[in-house]
Amino acid sequence: MLTDATATFHNIQTVSLKPDFKDALVAAYNSDKHLSRVKAVVETSPDNTAFRMVNDLLWLGSRLCIPKSLVGDIFDMVHDQQYHIGYHRMYAKIASHYYIHKLDKHLRRYIYHCKDCRRSQTTRHKPYGQLQPIISPAIPFHTVTIDFVSALPSIEDINMLLVATCKFSKSLLIIQGYDTLTADAWAHRLLDALLYYN
Repeated sequence: MLTDATATFHNIQTVSLKPDFKDALVAAYNSDKHLSRVKAVVETSPDNTAFRMVNDLLWLGSRLCIPKSLVGDIFDMVHDQQYHIGYHRMYAKIASHYYIHKLDKHLRRYIYHCKDCRRSQTTRHKPYGQLQPIISPAIPFHTVTIDFVSALPSIEDINMLLVATCKFSKSLLIIQGYDTLTADAWAHRLLDALLYYN
């Protein structure tokens, strides 16, 4: 892809490229949504932009512009062939030599989907707990889950609901109330509804 030979020409760093990669770059400039517009501006009014064309290649200062279709090749060269370095080191290496539109977004996505990095990544969180499902006997309303729906529009001082769901039958009890009720008052309403239902 790229060779190590570099030279400076009019404050723009030119990099010796393999001919096939250079041809791919030049062709990709025309199909790239962002860089094709930049290239058009450079060709029509070069003094109004920081971008420059040198030997058919687009540069931003001393950084070579890489079209979206060839970003994967650069990431492969800097990340996969450099022992899967992390985001910050990779960003510093790429940003110092190349201009890639929305580099942060593309780089995070590339590293996130790197299978080798994901496989060898150290977990930095506490171990997950063991989920224990609630086993309920086959008796309706033996085990009940409760949810509150609050901040409802007030109608006759009712602005809150308690929704009780039976774990066995999946039946619902909807109990009306208001947000100033205490826990004891809600418990009494729930017990009254359960006794009435059964």
